[in-house]
Amino acid sequence: PGPSGLATISGAPAAGGAAQPRGTRGQDQEKAAGAAPAVAVVGEGESGRVEERACRRGPAGLSAVETRPEAPSPGLPVVVFLNAATDHHVGPNRLWVHLARRWADLGFRSVRVDLSGIGDSPARPGRIDQVIRSADAFDDIREVAEAVGEGDPSNVVLVGLCSGAYQALESALDLKARGALVVNPATVFTPPELEAGGPTDPRRRICRPT
Repeated sequence: PGPSGLATISGAPAAGGAAQPRGTRGQDQEKAAGAAPAVAVVGEGESGRVEERACRRGPAGLSAVETRPEAPSPGLPVVVFLNAATDHHVGPNRLWVHLARRWADLGFRSVRVDLSGIGDSPARPGRIDQVIRSADAFDDIREVAEAVGEGDPSNVVLVGLCSGAYQALESALDLKARGALVVNPATVFTPPELEAGGPTDPRRRICRPT
């Protein structure tokens, strides 16, 4: 498909269409009774066609794009791409898009997810948008891993840059994940819950508060 097909799967409005509110993009097909999310073919690889679809993952309804080969290789983990700061699921300079499609050529299934309150994902009840390194990310990633891991939330490899790299390491420890691919993990910072006057979340193992 042409660019319009990719725009449809990513939830972007058609030319001249009105933008949708945060947290609602990509939901229309899934809300329709019995309707399956739109699937776009974005390439051909060693494992056949490379397909993408917009989806919602976990109880929080996190926005994600799943990239998968036509015939995924058995036994491989699912790759989960995380936000870098408030960049949405395409990643820095669309790097997550390129990697997801390249790795699909090799048989890997992946999801590029927006954590709660970032990109197209709604904030959790009582929370605000655009909070970097929120402790809610622990719950977000566990719920995504449980949704894509087919009963085994450890069957994932977490990928992140900077703040996303930090969270990939923390959540890999939390989930006992099969791996983490991180670039420039930022581990020295003041957690948002500490800035708000509360205690540091006990799930933070490698954070060094400033």
